[in-house]
Amino acid sequence: MKGSSRKVLWGILASLGVLGLGLGASVAFAEVKREGDWPKQEELVTLSVDGQPRAAAIRQLAAKAGWNVVVELPDGGSVDLDVRDQDAAKVLELLLADGRYVARRSGSLVGIAPERDAAAAAPAAAPAAPSAAGPAAGAPPPPEDEPEPAERGEDRMVTGGSTRIERGEVVHDVVVMGGSAEILGRVTGDVAVMGGGAKIRDGARVRGDVSVLGGELTIEDGASVRGDVSVLGGELHRGKKAHVGGDVTDQGGRLRFGSGAQGEEEGLTLASLAHDAGGAMTRMALLFVFGAVLFGLATRRMELLQTAAAARPMRAFAWGVLGALVAAVVLVALCVTIIGIPLAFVAALVGAFAAYAGMCGVLAALGAALVRHKSTNPYVHLGVGCVLYLLLSAIPWVGGLITAVLVLVGIGAVVATRGAGLLPERKGQPSAGGGPYRTAAAV
Repeated sequence: MKGSSRKVLWGILASLGVLGLGLGASVAFAEVKREGDWPKQEELVTLSVDGQPRAAAIRQLAAKAGWNVVVELPDGGSVDLDVRDQDAAKVLELLLADGRYVARRSGSLVGIAPERDAAAAAPAAAPAAPSAAGPAAGAPPPPEDEPEPAERGEDRMVTGGSTRIERGEVVHDVVVMGGSAEILGRVTGDVAVMGGGAKIRDGARVRGDVSVLGGELTIEDGASVRGDVSVLGGELHRGKKAHVGGDVTDQGGRLRFGSGAQGEEEGLTLASLAHDAGGAMTRMALLFVFGAVLFGLATRRMELLQTAAAARPMRAFAWGVLGALVAAVVLVALCVTIIGIPLAFVAALVGAFAAYAGMCGVLAALGAALVRHKSTNPYVHLGVGCVLYLLLSAIPWVGGLITAVLVLVGIGAVVATRGAGLLPERKGQPSAGGGPYRTAAAV
């Protein structure tokens, strides 16, 4: 009996020892290295997380501690946490207890990413044979997991020209109006191109979103975009080995033709053609409905926009380029402060509404130029203009340019007429568009 009890006792002790070794190895592997200017004492936070992803829990912690956080974590399970008045940095270590990470801090900005040298610091093991289920353990990480450069880079804004980010060059936001952008280096912010195309070359890295209006976007094999990709009034070419971390939205509204092996290789199947055609017609129908509502509720103001676009289209285009540039600068300036972010959101909504109203005015002017001799109904003019835009936007290469011109002329019509007459004119000062606009407003 004593011998059996002794064996049971030794078995329990051995099991506890094995468990202790396992826990020790796990604790040794889980490590958070702090780099940068971390204070000795962080804010005390109270946080309760129930079954949420690890990255979401870290963002909640950052909101409590007053951090601006950039999180780069591998996909993992959910976490449960309930702490009261605890040091924020220690809570962060608890949330990152599943591996080895580096937390770099500069002021209130905190970047969190896996430690890239963790594999090298681990004990050497025999190389594993590759399997059909995935790459070998020693395979290089995907492009999106490469460490970001330490520098943020300066903003690059170009109007009426093109820009090129060379290999090894680091910039933040890239904004191009009326030109093209070619990215070979690193962009730590977003890329936005209006009235031109963009090319993300092999080896280029874009941390934020890529948006192209009225142009062609090409993302080559080996390029990486961590955010969303959107194309409006253009065409998207994406390599099979190009990495996009966010959503991909292609609203070019143009039919893409192809047949045989080449058509299948580029995804130009009959189903995709029908999908593109249906999407384009749906967008045109919504644009017509939007314009018809505006003509019904604000007839005189829409006639003012229509007259502005028809009387001096080139001047309206110039005002549109200037207005879009000023709007971009104002939005960037508002987003610098926390108080200005809600104002920037409201301004963006108002600007989008005004731009669509201006586009409807331009389309009505085009329709009136074609069928004025047969009908004076503004709804007929708007419908003819929408159909004409639908057909022209389906032409490759030309469709994107037409969309960009339409948007800029619409914005210019709104600017030239002082928001379709919403902003009063100063006494003794002529309107930006001249006499014909005041005449239309008085009708």
